[in-house]
Amino acid sequence: MRPLVKKITTSLLLILVLDSAKAQAPTDLELNVWPFVVDRSADQPGADESLAILGPLLGEESDATTEKVLQRPLFLERHDKNTLLDEVHVAYPLFSHYERRYGYGWKMLGGIANGLKADYGNGESLRKFEIWPLYWSYQNGNEEESYRALFPVWGTLKNRLFHKRISWRLFPLYGEFEKQNHTDYTVLYPVFRYRNGPESSGFGVWPLFGHFEKTNDYSHTYGLWPLLYNYYDDLDAETPYHRLGVLPFYARESAEGMKSETFLWPFFGYTNEWEPRPSYHEIRYFWPLIVQGRGEEEYLNRLAPIYTNYKRPNYQKQWFLWPLWRFENRQEMSLDIHRNQLLWFIWWDEQQFNKGANFHAQKSHLWPIFSYWNDGAGTTQLQTLSPFEVFMPHNEEVRDLWSPLFALYRYEKNPEGVRQSLLWDLVSAEKQSDGYRSINIGPLFEAVDDGKNAKLSFLTGLIEFDRRETGGGTRLFWGLIDTTSNE
Repeated sequence: MRPLVKKITTSLLLILVLDSAKAQAPTDLELNVWPFVVDRSADQPGADESLAILGPLLGEESDATTEKVLQRPLFLERHDKNTLLDEVHVAYPLFSHYERRYGYGWKMLGGIANGLKADYGNGESLRKFEIWPLYWSYQNGNEEESYRALFPVWGTLKNRLFHKRISWRLFPLYGEFEKQNHTDYTVLYPVFRYRNGPESSGFGVWPLFGHFEKTNDYSHTYGLWPLLYNYYDDLDAETPYHRLGVLPFYARESAEGMKSETFLWPFFGYTNEWEPRPSYHEIRYFWPLIVQGRGEEEYLNRLAPIYTNYKRPNYQKQWFLWPLWRFENRQEMSLDIHRNQLLWFIWWDEQQFNKGANFHAQKSHLWPIFSYWNDGAGTTQLQTLSPFEVFMPHNEEVRDLWSPLFALYRYEKNPEGVRQSLLWDLVSAEKQSDGYRSINIGPLFEAVDDGKNAKLSFLTGLIEFDRRETGGGTRLFWGLIDTTSNE
């Protein structure tokens, strides 16, 4: 337990005269003095631990892999015992700090500003600092990879933004955009562009005219962009890939085994595909409203917004009264995944099946009423209310800092047992596979039975009835009056 939180906890326990009562309750897995302190599994070696102070506002949590200190919703400190990663999040996503044995990193507002300092040994190091999109610095000791940039004044980026190198001087006055086989030089970006490379060339005055080409690869010409274009790709193929457009009147796309035409773009058209491609025929009326496609590997019926049904191998998607109801079915490796959505997020349900392994996992959200999880391995959870999970299902920081604030009711089940809690542990009930049973109503009432010993306690030990294998009796005033006996 962290020193600061432990000190606060100990002080509260002393003020409430609870230490002696806790010591006389060897079967307890929970000390419940709601809303001041709820301490779970603190005396069980190797067990998961949690400490809550003032409901969900302050706390600590620890399990086999992770330790956490929380001051919700402003502060989270997390330690991963396996990777030795230490994290601190302040007013997430305002500021986050990450530290490992070889260095540390930080980011603000989800990465708009971020930095990294790492020393890997053997003379290898990395220094990184960014304020997006104004300043970039990346230094790793290798001149070919290191760079600095101040936008829009001066700078160079390397292996960023889908380019091998990007340089600018008083952008948009002058810029260079280098890819693997060519470099584009721009003046008053994107108006004047000149392309140069071993087999590449081109020039354009956007949007009036442009022509760019590479030997045996492509030839792209446009005029009054995007109204007129004539693009050829894969020039070394027997039938090059060709796109022609005179918009909005006509557009054509063709390649080996494929032809597509659109009239009064983008409303009316068709697509035909044949060998060596899988056969497919599609016709479009008032695209994207009415589309029908049939083929060896694809099937499409769309009468938007009333109905859509699209199929391809290992995937199916259906819409009913878009965006009212959406259904999706896909196969990923050995899993068969079904997803249903009402108005995108009001009802969201995904179920995963592996019939051969008798596996069934599920995640469901009725926003903002509840969220339900089943990992298919014997662990299930239910929480109400749940306003965030459907929007950020994989964000651990939101799950740690925000979701517990709305946990009016929680149900948790795993192979070891079942636990339910109401109003941030004001009322809790637990049942474990080893025979342990308990019910807590804050500091008012506690009932514990571990199969051998049992106890009823009122006002956290003011009145207590105890039954043990070796005897039992009554204790009053937190043990000051003790009538228990041993047989």
